[in-house]
Amino acid sequence: MAISVGLAPLTIALFQQVSLVGPLANALAIPVVTFLVTPLAMGGSLLAMVGLPDPLVWGHRVFEWLYSFLNWCGALSWASLSWAAPPVWASILACSGALVALQSSFGVWRHACWMAILALWVGGEPAPPSGEFHALFLDIGQGTSVLVRTQNESLVFDTGPSLGRDTAGQRIVAPQLQAMGLTQLSALVVSHQDDDHASGLADLTTRFRPRWLLTSLSEATTRGRLESVSHRPSYVPCETGVSWSWDGVLFRFVSPFRDDPAPQDKRATNPDGCVLEVRDARGRALLLTADIPESREREILERQPWLRPDPLVLYVPHHGSKTSSSDELLGLSPRAAVVQSAYRGRFRHPHPEVVDRYAQAGIPLYRSDLLGALRLRWADDQPLFESAARTTSRFWHLSRDMLHQFNPFGR
Repeated sequence: MAISVGLAPLTIALFQQVSLVGPLANALAIPVVTFLVTPLAMGGSLLAMVGLPDPLVWGHRVFEWLYSFLNWCGALSWASLSWAAPPVWASILACSGALVALQSSFGVWRHACWMAILALWVGGEPAPPSGEFHALFLDIGQGTSVLVRTQNESLVFDTGPSLGRDTAGQRIVAPQLQAMGLTQLSALVVSHQDDDHASGLADLTTRFRPRWLLTSLSEATTRGRLESVSHRPSYVPCETGVSWSWDGVLFRFVSPFRDDPAPQDKRATNPDGCVLEVRDARGRALLLTADIPESREREILERQPWLRPDPLVLYVPHHGSKTSSSDELLGLSPRAAVVQSAYRGRFRHPHPEVVDRYAQAGIPLYRSDLLGALRLRWADDQPLFESAARTTSRFWHLSRDMLHQFNPFGR
């Protein structure tokens, strides 16, 4: 038990979780391995040389049984407790305190060192004040996933691409949310069916149990994607007229339109994608555009001429494809634009023509392929971006010189 508690600060610092079944598992595994598996394996190795391999077989069977038990423990719903990532100083203090507390040579004073573990409660990322929002554009390669937070609520717009047998939702988005101290999402938006937007739907629904699922996918398609998930969020089709307010921040969909024909197949194509405006109490806005093409951009502005937020941060449609980012859209004169794309990805997004288009319009373009994950905050009416690739830069990163020379006003 003491060893499990002593290792807790290290596992929290490295993995943002602590095992609750560890003491039970260790209580069985340590004596079984010490007194059964190890002697049988070592003795069996020697006896096998004289034609008596039976102890090896017995040791293998004992270990198989133990492994099955440990897998069962790990699969329990309460097997581990998620934890917000503590700051470095808190991790060092807690780990040092636990190390000293486990040393009997320190006498009675070692018990006081357990108090250092309380430093682990200093963690998570502070939420924005009432009436404001923060956004995090995750570094997920070729795909979309954006976290928007208000004082008490959180929304993820799209869930990123698949990554082999896993998804960006499981491997990138979920660990980031956990490190920030988020245990449940208020809402999850899946703009459309494409792999690089919807692959992590089941993973994030399982892990963070959102109250709402807002999407352009049909309800039947959504049920199919969540067939293996026990939690069922409330289904809400994203369309014009759907809006709500959290902590003084307005969320509203500006596309698709209510009179659009519903997709007849399982695909919600690029023009069908959800376009979400987030506007705070001071009128500062973020427009999340998914993969809409130029034709849909023009239609949105023609049918909703009131859509002229200022100041505005624009999410570049379709990762900077040359089939999007029309002159009409850039005519909104955003203070900045953000594009999520893969570094040297096969689609070569953002397209050089699109980069030039933003540069000629005088719109700073912040790229996740060069800057990594990007955090958006506001200073008065000016958007402020924090680049993960810059703040976590290491001397062995080959691209550091390129990062220092990055100019958001052009290539």
